[in-house]
Amino acid sequence: LIPVYGDADLMLSFQGAYPSISNATWVMDEVGVEELLIRRSSDDFCQFEPCVLHMSLLGYEATEYKLIVYHVASPETIGTELCAPGCAEFGLSDGVCNPKCNTSQ
Repeated sequence: LIPVYGDADLMLSFQGAYPSISNATWVMDEVGVEELLIRRSSDDFCQFEPCVLHMSLLGYEATEYKLIVYHVASPETIGTELCAPGCAEFGLSDGVCNPKCNTSQ
């Protein structure tokens, strides 16, 4: 979850639609960039068929954000295409654009 501005909170659950802060399996409610890795081996991973990950987003104020979702066999490859070599992944939401680090084009 990458905030562009504002404060976005993301709630996720495989168990019910419209997860809230009080009933979500996973809650991302910190300020700044957050990363969550959900492994197939997790006890909370997809317990029912069909397998649907429900997400709810709450913005306490005007909010713009980016949500990046990966489906990978090896977590070590996550994020390698987001930033140019030498650029920190968590620097993406610091409000300062560094053209050398931008790989979105």
